[in-house]
Amino acid sequence: SRWFTLFRWVSQSFFPPDKPPFQLCLANLGVHPLTSGLWRSKIGSIKSLFVSRMRRRFPIFSVVRLYCTGNAEVQPQLSIDLIKIMDQRLSAIENRNTHLERFLDQPELTPSEYSMANKELRKLRDSVHLISELRAKQKEIKELKSVISECQDDKDMQQMASEELSEATEGEKKFQFLLLKSLLPKDDADERDCILEVRAGTGGEEASLFAMDIFKMWVTKT
Repeated sequence: SRWFTLFRWVSQSFFPPDKPPFQLCLANLGVHPLTSGLWRSKIGSIKSLFVSRMRRRFPIFSVVRLYCTGNAEVQPQLSIDLIKIMDQRLSAIENRNTHLERFLDQPELTPSEYSMANKELRKLRDSVHLISELRAKQKEIKELKSVISECQDDKDMQQMASEELSEATEGEKKFQFLLLKSLLPKDDADERDCILEVRAGTGGEEASLFAMDIFKMWVTKT
């Protein structure tokens, strides 16, 4: 397809076919060109060297989003700066939630004040729940790192803690991604119905197959 042709051209411009072989690059990325789905699993295993070179030569690569037509779930790698900004926003949400809970406990509230505060508190409920899950996961990561540093002589315990740390880190990334989505501004049109038309463009049978993949992805993920 055109997406795969573009990927092949960009990859070959950075990695000559012999250093390393182009097919090896595809294997590391989990790309299987002979299947109908363009991307499969391990899409997040792009090497940092490849990404850094791409960004230096093509600045637009920094903002390109990779879409998956397979069943693999793709989660973007959040930058350190974005995580810091998001943490500040999460702390503000926690403080606002605490303030609203105390505000609603005041007996002298008017019905309109109570209704407005309670409505805002309900909007924050899902985000606060995710924040609690994230904080618990971060606490678990901190404890596991402490166990690993203290059990230098116990290899079995260290290995077990390392495996749990890997799972906890993936869980942390999951909650960070969910919170990032929850912080995106809401649009009035989000709750409205719409008509979606997926039409194949120029490209013959390959374009039709790609359009079918897009349609199946939309049906299964919504």
